Amino acid sequence: MELERVQFMKLNMKKYLEIYDRLIMSDKDFLISREEANRALGMYDPVIDLENFSKTSVRDQGPRKRPKHYTYGLEPWRTVFTSIQDCVELEQQVNPHRKLAVPGLLMTLIKAVKTTDEGLKSEGIFRLSVSARQIVALKTMLQKMDYNIKPLTPHLPAVMIKEWLRGLEDPLIPYELYGECIKNTKLSEWNEGQLLDFIYKIPEHHRITRA
Repeated sequence: MELERVQFMKLNMKKYLEIYDRLIMSDKDFLISREEANRALGMYDPVIDLENFSKTSVRDQGPRKRPKHYTYGLEPWRTVFTSIQDCVELEQQVNPHRKLAVPGLLMTLIKAVKTTDEGLKSEGIFRLSVSARQIVALKTMLQKMDYNIKPLTPHLPAVMIKEWLRGLEDPLIPYELYGECIKNTKLSEWNEGQLLDFIYKIPEHHRITRA
């Protein structure tokens, strides 16, 4: 890519000199500098120049080294709502002793659905909506990984489960496996080997969360 950029610059420089030459044909001093510039451009080889630059950089600064104090961290914009992997990793940073591969956020919301009011017996748990203000307030709370939620109805945590699933950058069945999944559902018969083979293609956190 760098080589292409240098070659492009060289070509444009030649075009510039040709145009400028036509505009100032009577200037002898310019014509001399024009010939010198053309000669220099003809002698210039971008491949050799880049090789010399690399050798000089290694000679002066030494080979590139990994920083001594290298630490891995998630980007600030990644939250428990970004992906299943991020959710689990962020929760483990807060609680290093937590070893579950299933997001605690999801388990908290499912528990809230079951234990609030009439729980799973409530009408239209995943169909009836709640106010946008309640949704934003609960989502903000969960993004701070404050899971001490006390909803008044099971509809709020149910809506948040849908919100979380919809927002994942890669769904429970990853995009790369979605086509294969649809194709397999059209088979007249599945044998156990085929089923296990497909299941173990699903990333661990996705697979365990689905279960």
